[in-house]
Amino acid sequence: MNLFSRLVALVVVLAAAPAAAQFKFAQFKFDLGGSADELLEPEKAFRFSARALDPRAIEVHFAIADGYYMYRDKFKFALAPGASASLGAPQFPAGIRKKDEFFGEVETYRKDVRIRIPVERGVAAAQAVELNVTSQGCADLGVCYTPMDSKASIFLAALAGPGAGEVQLRARAWYNPDLRSRNFYVPGVMAILIMLTSLLLTSMAIVREREIGTMEQLMVTPIRPVELILGKTLPFALIGFFDVALITAVAVFWFAVPIRGSLLLLCGATALYLLSALGIGLFISTVSRTQQQALMTTFFFFQPAMLLSGFVFPIANMPEAIQYLTYLNPLRYFLVIIRGIFLKGSGADVLWPHMLALFLLGSGVLTVSALRFRKRLE
Repeated sequence: MNLFSRLVALVVVLAAAPAAAQFKFAQFKFDLGGSADELLEPEKAFRFSARALDPRAIEVHFAIADGYYMYRDKFKFALAPGASASLGAPQFPAGIRKKDEFFGEVETYRKDVRIRIPVERGVAAAQAVELNVTSQGCADLGVCYTPMDSKASIFLAALAGPGAGEVQLRARAWYNPDLRSRNFYVPGVMAILIMLTSLLLTSMAIVREREIGTMEQLMVTPIRPVELILGKTLPFALIGFFDVALITAVAVFWFAVPIRGSLLLLCGATALYLLSALGIGLFISTVSRTQQQALMTTFFFFQPAMLLSGFVFPIANMPEAIQYLTYLNPLRYFLVIIRGIFLKGSGADVLWPHMLALFLLGSGVLTVSALRFRKRLE
């Protein structure tokens, strides 16, 4: 029988096969080397199964009949649309490299092939997912089947935690786990209000006496300059402590801001902070001639102090020259102290550098202001 007759006989045999046993092939060699009825259906030549190894891996298994092989680069894996999980890169075993008459240099598998597919994003609750697998195989007789589509329903268990050998990095806010902005901003608002109140009241104290003409009456009294300074600043210090108590009560009982540190430490830090604020206000009062001038000078100092304190913008994001300038700002140190007391529960063993800076700044500014005020009186 010549080649043409053998080819016609093959077509007749395939056409006469039962409908249930029909299959397709894409290409074939003319030198078959066997009869057409020896070919198996794709489902029998390449038996497919799949299972979940664990919540993070799926195994696909093909049992390949004798005389058949499959191509590695023809495998494609995907989950059905809508699945909450996602697949990673398949892990293929080593195959047999050969020069194929259909696809050139390829890697093939015979007998059994098991492919592990990692699950990159697992499921939060146990559920079944549908796996779609596309593959292609050939027979040694010279027939190459069309790509096959196989499906399997796989039950994935709930993802309980990281897989073996896997490390997951998760960010956690230690001192404000719910990321409530009021926990961060309310203590900062307290520091700003105390500074603004102290500056406004103190900067008006001396210049008001000069404007209404009572400064001369104070000068002829037997009180000393130090006593006059204390008399002008102590009432405002008491107002500052009252503001701290009021704002702390509102923060805790109204805004539900936690306070984890010591109230006694908060009062001590406030005293050091008021030392700086009252000293700056007194200095403004000594250099101003009118109340309007004192008011404008106060805001001229307050606005940059607030912007350079770290309340609005992080100090680390500022230019390096400006960062050095912030070390002269008492609001910078008090913000760290008050947030540390409210949110972290920090003690004096942690906050003492900032408290020492407030003490040095306050002592220096108050001393300069008192000397200038005494000189003006004399």
